[in-house]
Amino acid sequence: MFATKKLAMSVCHRTVFVSFRSMSIISGPKEKHFASCVHYSQVRGKRKNSFNSLFESEPSKGIVGVTSSERKNTKKLTPRDITTILTDFIRKPEIRNLATEKGLNAQQLRTAFVRFRSFCLNGEELPVELEIVLNDILVGAGHPDDLFGQFMDFAMKMYPHLLCREELSRICDLRDPAAWYPQARSLGRKIIFHAGPTNSGKTYHALEKFMKAKSSVYCGPLKMLASEVFQKMRDKDIECDLATGDDRIYSNPSGERSSRLSCTVEMAPLQENFDVAVIDEIQLLQDNQRGWAWSRALLGIAAKEVHVCGEAAAIPLVKNLLATAGETVEVHEYKRLTGLKVEDSALISLQNVMPGDCLVCFSKRDLYTVTKNLENLGHRVAVIYGSLPPGAKLIQCQKFNDENDECNVMVATDAIGMGLNLNIRRIIFVSLKKVEINSDGKRSLEPLSVSQALQIAGRAGRYGTQYEEGNVTTLNARDLRTLKSMLSSLPQPAEKAGLYPTAEQIEMFSYHLPDSSLQSILEIFTDLCQMDDSLYFMCNIESFMYLAEKIDSIPLPLRARYVFCCSPVNIKDNIVVTILLRMARHFSKNKIMDANWLTKQMQWPPQVPNNIADMSQLESLHDVFDLYLWLSLRFTDQFQETDNVRQMKKLLDSVIVEGLAHLSRLMSNDGDNEESMVSKVPKVSKGSFADNLIQSGTISPEVLDRLKSEWKKEQTKSDKDTKIE
Repeated sequence: MFATKKLAMSVCHRTVFVSFRSMSIISGPKEKHFASCVHYSQVRGKRKNSFNSLFESEPSKGIVGVTSSERKNTKKLTPRDITTILTDFIRKPEIRNLATEKGLNAQQLRTAFVRFRSFCLNGEELPVELEIVLNDILVGAGHPDDLFGQFMDFAMKMYPHLLCREELSRICDLRDPAAWYPQARSLGRKIIFHAGPTNSGKTYHALEKFMKAKSSVYCGPLKMLASEVFQKMRDKDIECDLATGDDRIYSNPSGERSSRLSCTVEMAPLQENFDVAVIDEIQLLQDNQRGWAWSRALLGIAAKEVHVCGEAAAIPLVKNLLATAGETVEVHEYKRLTGLKVEDSALISLQNVMPGDCLVCFSKRDLYTVTKNLENLGHRVAVIYGSLPPGAKLIQCQKFNDENDECNVMVATDAIGMGLNLNIRRIIFVSLKKVEINSDGKRSLEPLSVSQALQIAGRAGRYGTQYEEGNVTTLNARDLRTLKSMLSSLPQPAEKAGLYPTAEQIEMFSYHLPDSSLQSILEIFTDLCQMDDSLYFMCNIESFMYLAEKIDSIPLPLRARYVFCCSPVNIKDNIVVTILLRMARHFSKNKIMDANWLTKQMQWPPQVPNNIADMSQLESLHDVFDLYLWLSLRFTDQFQETDNVRQMKKLLDSVIVEGLAHLSRLMSNDGDNEESMVSKVPKVSKGSFADNLIQSGTISPEVLDRLKSEWKKEQTKSDKDTKIE
């Protein structure tokens, strides 16, 4: 009973001490000893330990008159005594439950306790109040529960958000995202879902509405798609503006806005009213990185009619999301316009490749290897992969689509899944496994999903071209049955949509936590946020957190810091990250970054690449230009020379395309040698070198088998040549 009462009293954030005189009414030697401890500790005075500031918010009142006999009643605390007391304290379930009620999650509780224990053991002198409680527990006059107040004082200095937890919880309440967009809610929107596979005409029908409306907006998943719609409108003499993350083009030379806009989904304007809105590839609202942008557009775009296009698997989720806004969904389903046939046999050998074929790989190493082998067989090859700049991709597409061009075979990654118009006769899967990055940021080789397989296979056969009938197969016979099973299945229904903290929410957090870093604010936000787990999830913030940590030492306003951390940067690319940090430092000094400054940060002018490493570096430089243009739309005063930077981008595109034309030579110079490959593979303690390559996703099992076979042939030939000599 006594211990329970003490625990209840200790919940208060500040320890309440009783005067010596009042202690006389409590009988027993333990209570008398507690009073002695109070006297003795007070005489010792204020402590000088560096951590003492954690307990100095409310200094204790002095109690004088400690006698020498009372000093003798205290017992010196040893590290073993303190460790025993603290261990008993943290092991109690009541303590952990009470800490949870006060806002400490399991990880924070562990971290706070480890630091608290270190403070108690390693400090030169303990704060008076803390030493009293520990001494009291040691001699049996107290209970381990009595430490809770002191511990929470310490924890609240580490986690200041605990002091205003209720206010912060209201800020990051994400349970009703539809309520964030009153402008959209006021329109009584009509929602039409155009559902169908690739090449079914679903986007075509939605764009017909886009063109006929007095005011309209198209929201696409890629810059290339937004640019394509923009160009189509121009070709039809229909006024339309373009807005992407790094570009803004107006139809009107005066810069006056048009009534139509084609944009990437992140750039969707939510403060403008439209008659018609088109949101393409709506199933991407479940994407772990960018899903928030589709959720935001779907719930927030202010249009009388909203046409969403995508896979039928997303219909239930879209209906459920819009039901929370009181809106219903009208579904129009479409069938594929061209035939798609799975062939009865695999390709087996690259010698069976024919014009119009596209071989799909899931790693750059596979892509380079297959391309080199095809070029050795006499083929002219177009190459498409994710990090290839958009301008270079378009040039590769045009060469492949041109019936009069010798380049009639393509090797690509899954980057061809959307955003590119390609005249493909047959899709050939080199592998059915792809490198995936899990929530912990670890890479692993995983089987393709049904949705991914359907999306890629659907690129074969295109309405209105010489290849209206599409074919699909695999390179290896052992994969063909699996592919047939995938393509005859339905994709898994989309389950949840992504959300992401806004700049406004982060600013409100900062108001309550003025001394916290942006990284800490985001950690607290994700910890406290509440959402409907049946409909939503928090998108991956790994990139944001990484940049927030890097930029933390640069003196920037919070809003600018947030923008820099949202930059479209691959955090694994050291070149781009380094230049981003330089830009942030210059920005903090209010310095202008012109094209001349930018070229000094890199090797310029670019040289035609001699190997794959050179090619990768050129791609990084292209990303730097994109970063500059992206920031120029947000900080116009410091990033002024956008025209010059765009001209530099065009020059770089041409150099990269020239390098792609000689990919075999680049590979020979770079080295299919083991050393260059090892440098790109994380070190793994167990397994053979080949196993490590496969596990990291650098190379697929199928290509590895082929390399082994080719190596054996070369080895046999070499042995014969040696014998002849």
